[in-house]
Amino acid sequence: MKSVVLSRITIETISPLSIYSGERTLLSNDALARDWNGLPYIPATSLTGVWKSVLDEKFSEELDFWFGSLSEKMDDDKRKASRMLVFDALMLNHVSELPGNAQKLRGIITSEDIRKDSLLSRFTLENDKDFERTNCSISSRKSAKNKALFKTLILPKGLRFAFDVKAELDEDKDFEKYEQLLGYIGSVGFSIGARTSNGHGQFKVIGIKTEQYRIGDYAEHPEELAGNIRRFMSSRKVPLDTKDSGSLLSDSGSFIIPEGWEFSLESKGTWRLGNGRKSAEELSEGRNRTIKHLESERKSEQTPQKCFSDGVVEWNPDNTFRQIKYELLVPGSTVKGIIAHRTLFHYLRINECFADEASPLDVGSMVSDLHNGKKANALLDDYCEIFGANDPENPDGVKSGAVRISDCRVDCSGAVTRTHNCLDRFTGGVMPSSLFSQEKIVNPRIYVSIRIRRDRWEKLKDKPIGEALRCTVYDLKNGFLNICAGAGRDTAVFSEYREGRE
Repeated sequence: MKSVVLSRITIETISPLSIYSGERTLLSNDALARDWNGLPYIPATSLTGVWKSVLDEKFSEELDFWFGSLSEKMDDDKRKASRMLVFDALMLNHVSELPGNAQKLRGIITSEDIRKDSLLSRFTLENDKDFERTNCSISSRKSAKNKALFKTLILPKGLRFAFDVKAELDEDKDFEKYEQLLGYIGSVGFSIGARTSNGHGQFKVIGIKTEQYRIGDYAEHPEELAGNIRRFMSSRKVPLDTKDSGSLLSDSGSFIIPEGWEFSLESKGTWRLGNGRKSAEELSEGRNRTIKHLESERKSEQTPQKCFSDGVVEWNPDNTFRQIKYELLVPGSTVKGIIAHRTLFHYLRINECFADEASPLDVGSMVSDLHNGKKANALLDDYCEIFGANDPENPDGVKSGAVRISDCRVDCSGAVTRTHNCLDRFTGGVMPSSLFSQEKIVNPRIYVSIRIRRDRWEKLKDKPIGEALRCTVYDLKNGFLNICAGAGRDTAVFSEYREGRE
């Protein structure tokens, strides 16, 4: 029997979200995607495209049935309409409901409604500066370019969105398959937006509600069916508990964490990275300790450069908005860049491609081609399988990377402020009027998790690129790689943390 199935899915971001409109702003190279209310949202096209891509691994033969097919080479009678209609994912307000006006109309609110909402008011266009991140372009040798800083806007983790899916089914057995497809929403491979290889765009499903209406049951009262559909679609309430509202399947398993690739790094010393907006005195670690300046250190009269931190949206047990808390972290892009650079070193070493046996120009040209996505040397093919390739001149050469590294949380026991002089790079002398202060945290611990696509890792783990990647993880865990700013000064040297070790 034919039926109409409606689903409402509530998601919560577990990593930063980079979802852009394709435009530019005065503050950033990329403008956040915003809905008709001027609030961040996730376009339905993004959701549909990612969902279809995730399902392609196991349901490639059935995708045309569910998502339709349209090609100029197809005959008209072979073209199919989509069985599913996916709607935009709208941001939830401070009480975890879809926004709406006084008449309970879903999705349409006034600027006054936004101003009064303690959560939505934080994400208006004029507050974009609160979500800036400064990045640095990478050179052909995988190092930072000089004078190549740029800014992007990135939404914090913890935001909640809800979207609807409407499906038209022919038989009851299709309903079981439909529920199975829903289970892949929220898997590791279901990453939305930009910078997904840096761990962005990950989320978890915190609620799902599905209702099935058999058309034959409403043959004599079609207006009742229309009313039920209208009631479901216009409601502002969202499901917030998967246990009561629906069943979800486990992760698709497309990404795995190889043994030993999830670990903690610790150091006995001071450390800093980046330039954040919050002082360590303002940051609460949230684990029965508060980051404070050590009393033995004199505070500088200057405002110190702060360590990098990012916001996290926190919710109360009753699903009301609590606060946006800032936490110390290492961006996933930083760790990925470090790993990519060292892996390339080991990869060239294992393949006996040494600079003293080939001219520096030849090696530099090969690496430059690699950075630009051009596979001028067959040696680079396996490397591109792991870290991706992007050749603007050749769309067929574009390949997404297989490695996923999310932002790494940082814990510490305190912070100090230290004052330095700028030095002239030519003479080595102190530059006049160039005193500056930096805030450094003490005894840091960094939590690292490295995921990789299962299919590519199974294919490459026994090849030289697999050995190079394992050597890089070994270097990272044993203190041979620095994760810090000013690696040539008094910065921390990390080693793997093991419970109970002195």
